[in-house]
Amino acid sequence: MSFFTRRKCDINNNNKTKKTYGGDIYKNKIFKKILSIGYELETSSLAKVSLLSSSDDDAQILLNTSSNSNDYGVIRKINIDDFTEEEYDKYANRLDELFEIDAYTTESINKNKTGKLVKLKNATFIIANDIAATPFTKHLNKLCDFTETNNDENLIDKNELYTFTSEDGNNYKINFDTTDKQDCGTIADVEWVMTYYNPEINKNIILNTFMNVVKNLILHLSRLEKTNGKLTINFDEKDKETIKKPVNRILYNLPDTNLYYLQTHFINEVLNIDDICFVPQMTFSCHIKDVIDIFKELAKDSIQNFEDYTRLANERISIIERIENCIDMLLKNYNKSVTKHYKIIESRNKLLVKSIKNYIFMILFKLERYFDNYLLDEKVIKKSKNAKYLKDTLFYNSRHTNYDLYKSLKKTISLYFVNSISDTEIISIIRKIIIQQPILEEKWLDNKNNVRKNALSITNTIDKNNKQYGNPYYSLISYFDFFENPIDYETQDWLVDKSIDIFSNTTDINNDIVLVEVRSFARLFVTYMYSIADDELKKNMTTGICNRLVNKLKPDINGLSIGNMKRFIELYNKKS
Repeated sequence: MSFFTRRKCDINNNNKTKKTYGGDIYKNKIFKKILSIGYELETSSLAKVSLLSSSDDDAQILLNTSSNSNDYGVIRKINIDDFTEEEYDKYANRLDELFEIDAYTTESINKNKTGKLVKLKNATFIIANDIAATPFTKHLNKLCDFTETNNDENLIDKNELYTFTSEDGNNYKINFDTTDKQDCGTIADVEWVMTYYNPEINKNIILNTFMNVVKNLILHLSRLEKTNGKLTINFDEKDKETIKKPVNRILYNLPDTNLYYLQTHFINEVLNIDDICFVPQMTFSCHIKDVIDIFKELAKDSIQNFEDYTRLANERISIIERIENCIDMLLKNYNKSVTKHYKIIESRNKLLVKSIKNYIFMILFKLERYFDNYLLDEKVIKKSKNAKYLKDTLFYNSRHTNYDLYKSLKKTISLYFVNSISDTEIISIIRKIIIQQPILEEKWLDNKNNVRKNALSITNTIDKNNKQYGNPYYSLISYFDFFENPIDYETQDWLVDKSIDIFSNTTDINNDIVLVEVRSFARLFVTYMYSIADDELKKNMTTGICNRLVNKLKPDINGLSIGNMKRFIELYNKKS
């Protein structure tokens, strides 16, 4: 019996004899330029909790935190007595939380039943937490009569609110330790993070490393022991309610550790390890001169299995090419307007000029998405609590602020001129190159009306005392002024200062190596996965657990189940 309505799936059937190229993540020489690579596997199927007490008391304590990989870095410092008093106070309850487990080579995992597991060098496997709005947390908020709001009225202390009771009568109270006070329904999900700091460089680096991630995850999950039970919400001593869909839930434990996972599916089915769904994201580093070439290759859709994906790929390629062409015109026009001494031309230093153009691209790409997408979103306009983040509009999300990119752009321009010009001259060069109103209005944005009239004029300056100082929607030159002369020096990027460019872990730029998150990686992988799938896998990609969880019976969703990944690995190994 089906609880869902079958939808028409837009699958392109005209490529049955077409050679598979891989969703443009499979074997391309430009991928040899990737220096490090990592993956974040986000799931709403489980919540990570840590056992604080193993006593025989009535109720043991399971702690759910908001700790991400950056927090883990601070906790590691605390554990070696390198910390501030403020850091210790913030993380004192989290010091025993298990974050890092061993990662193993693909070859040794394949031979696990007959051989010894070999630890992977220069790689980390982190189990972190991720706070997100999910069907499960939304249901919990409804039970609490929580309504959408921008204030703190409904935010409560909830350490007595949830209890997991096992079938044999053991009680586990769920406590919370999050950076900010959260509403009653917020329970942090799991995010498995695996990073390869010195991977084997080859043209198939993406699929090789992703296969290793998945095999390590499957191995980790296979070691879990499960306890059946029920999760209740305790409004008071007499008013308790069992959380349904399903009534019977599972608490998993990694043996000999305090790591537990609480099942947080929200569907009226009996589920197990193979039914865990996750959405993968990829992050890579490369030299700035190579980043746009990698962008363009990843944006392609040579397989063309799904019409919506193909359309989206074409739109993204169009955006990349539009901004590239705009920068070419900006630089060309700049060179016409300055003396020979200040010209920036490829014949003098091709690699540095390419780096200069790519830094400008990274800055303008983020601003273009801000104008052409983020500011047009209805929930953003209404300042809704669950409005999208700026990073949600960035199919390539720089792990650097625009101010970091700007600083590196200045250094690269200085190198181009062999450190012979002043900082003031460099600032002037950047502004003369970028802030050219006619070219920006015609070539940069999808619609010039997405910014205020004359916002792109270099003469449209804003006084520092004006509340719109630094706001690029009102004045692009003011946005660049903010880099050099911020309101205060806690942050020198207006987008960060106004909490718009947030919710991404950022890092400094060293030696022109940039770090980029590919937020469309799930789409790329699903396209490739479907291209080599057999009938069984195609069926499970269309009507499987990940589809049923989101009520979308079509194969081009971003969620991947553990069961489907096991089948994919079998098929991929045969193909390879």
